[in-house]
Amino acid sequence: MSVLQVLEPHTYSQARTSPKWIAAMDKELDALEANGTWILTTLPSDKKPLTSKWVYKIKFRPDGSVERYKARLVIRGFQQVKDKDFKHTFSPVAKLTTVRIFIALATAKEWPLHQLDINNAFLHGFIDEDIYMHPPEGYTRAAPGQVCKLERSLYSLKQASRQWNLELPNSFSNKVSLNLRVTILFLPRCLKVFALFFLSMLMIY
Repeated sequence: MSVLQVLEPHTYSQARTSPKWIAAMDKELDALEANGTWILTTLPSDKKPLTSKWVYKIKFRPDGSVERYKARLVIRGFQQVKDKDFKHTFSPVAKLTTVRIFIALATAKEWPLHQLDINNAFLHGFIDEDIYMHPPEGYTRAAPGQVCKLERSLYSLKQASRQWNLELPNSFSNKVSLNLRVTILFLPRCLKVFALFFLSMLMIY
């Protein structure tokens, strides 16, 4: 099957006619619930729930065959109200110059480089504000009148990147930093500066 012959749905109404897309949406909803993304509750009188939409994407293998059908739930973050649904959105990012220095240093010293890819990274951040969302299309576990109170981030939430940035150092600090400190003690002197700088960056951010 050619890549050009495979059409991706643009709406839930189009996707619900295909068993493959229904399975993809069910898988996404199960993952969100397992992650504790929301709890079902009644809507407070002073709150207005946000809406969400489905985004569909077909993942292909290098040979052009279909690898999997991916359905992602995104919230309509443009409906958020500043100082009510979010306060701060800034999160630090690495400068490209810093990344180039790391790569150049590793190349010059012939150090191995490794890449870390965290699946659904933004979904691991916790929400500080009280944000409510209408149950997603196709979600049948909510009783009539119930809404989803977000406990964790969703894609397109204005503060999603910031909340993930706040959560990542906590995970590293609790699970990795002690092992890093012990490892650094046994590193050659030329590697200690590089490793200590990396550890300090984790503590800062």
